This record gives sequence, C-alpha cells and structure tokens, in this order.
Amino acid sequence: MAAVLVDVGATVRRVRVVTSCRAAGGVPYRYSFFNEQYRRWVTSTGASMRVPRSPGESIEVDWAGDPMSFADPVTGDPVEAWLFVAAFSFSAYVYVEAFMDMTLGTWIKAHVHALEALVAQPDCWCPTTCAPACPRRTGTSRR
Repeated sequence: MAAVLVDVGATVRRVRVVTSCRAAGGVPYRYSFFNEQYRRWVTSTGASMRVPRSPGESIEVDWAGDPMSFADPVTGDPVEAWLFVAAFSFSAYVYVEAFMDMTLGTWIKAHVHALEALVAQPDCWCPTTCAPACPRRTGTSRR
C-alpha cells in the first residue's frame, strides 16, 4: 500500500506542474519522463516525506475527496455518499466506509466503526484536516 500512496503523491505533484505549465502556454512532460526526472531529483537531494512512526502508534483519518454517486438499489435514484478513510501511519493498513453525510455525529460514528474493525487503540488520531471538527465559516466551506 505504501507504493500506491507514493504514486498518488507524485501524481498530485505532476497535475500541479502540468496545470501551471499549460497555464503558461507550455507543453508539459510526458508522465513517464516526469516520474523519471522526479525520482532523479529525490535521489540527488535526499528529499523525503517520511515521518518516523511505530506500528500501531497512530491512525490518520479524513474524508476522501468529493462525494461518490451511486444508484439507490430500490428506487434507482442517484444518491451521494462520502468516504471516511482511516489508515495506520506505519503500515498504511486502511479502513474505508461510505456515509450519507459528513456531520459531526457521522464523523464520530466513523471513528468508532474504524476502531471496531481495526481492533486498534492507537496512541494518536491524526486528522489530515480539521474541517470536520471545526465550525464552518459561511460561504467558505465546500462541505
């Protein structure tokens, strides 16, 4: 799973580079060439985003991106759901569950379900953003 997470990070960086390149009227690198150059840069600079963690020490939690859409099996109507993700920081072992809303009650329920499923008691919960736990400012929140 760690390799997948690294690829996701590289993809996000590439999207940023491609977007800024196209906005400036340039032609972006091919995906494979970008990855090759990025690996060379990481190797030459010793860049790393690793945070030292012990097994079971912490779990990172957040809502994953935009809502997903699916057809209600009874009515056939489109329904939106948001994915809650809890991942062990050391092993990247992941728990994912879909919910119909992103309210504080659902946020708490998601944590309880994750603890039950992972049979874990981590020392630390690390929310990647504080949005679910903080009051929203009118007009600035996408949730």
